[in-house]
Amino acid sequence: MDGTLPVRKIGPSPVKNTGRVSTRKANQSQTFESLLERDFLILLDVDPRVVRIGIQPITLRWAAVAEKAKEYTPDVVVHYDPSSIETDPRLRTTLFEVKPRAILKRKWSELQPKFKAAVAWAREHECRFKIVTEVEIQTPYLENVRILRHYRPDRMGLPSEEALQFRSLLLEQLARCKQTTPRNLLEMVTNSWDEQARLIPQLWALVNDQVIGIDLSAPLTMASPIWLSGKANLSEGIQS
Repeated sequence: MDGTLPVRKIGPSPVKNTGRVSTRKANQSQTFESLLERDFLILLDVDPRVVRIGIQPITLRWAAVAEKAKEYTPDVVVHYDPSSIETDPRLRTTLFEVKPRAILKRKWSELQPKFKAAVAWAREHECRFKIVTEVEIQTPYLENVRILRHYRPDRMGLPSEEALQFRSLLLEQLARCKQTTPRNLLEMVTNSWDEQARLIPQLWALVNDQVIGIDLSAPLTMASPIWLSGKANLSEGIQS
């Protein structure tokens, strides 16, 4: 069994949900063949342990007894930060297959030999092979990440002087009350609905930057508990 560079290119399809998703973990936006794969790429993009990803990184080929040669191309390869690997020795470069559970169940007899080949290849090359489904991917955490992606610096641009002032006001007020909710924090800063509307993007930008802490395992609402994280810089209103 050997690994080669991928030969397939993902393009538009009349029967698949194909497209591209932006990511900071690759040199360019990455293609996906399903919405589930897109969602998984979004999760990888925000995972601080992940330093690099690649789509359909290798094609595995092996000879089956009395049959034609077989091949299989995993969906994604993930490379982890060395410091994260030191903290968690179980982490290592991982080949991922992204599949809905219904397809796994329906096509298991067809897929199982491919997965066994991938496990064998991974062991030989001191990495891992893992299957992920909608159970692990499509969670409240994913929905929160999708919301917060709109408030990333690469989408909002560099904060203006006014935006930095807004962020400082929010952080100073949050420092006084220790813990509150987005709704209450806005009301503490101003009673004006127009001004609150201008503050909201800066509040979520601070959450996205992890300067304001929030429980991302539960759906985000204006009543979610929030607090200052250890990354807060009250003098600048941005991540230190």
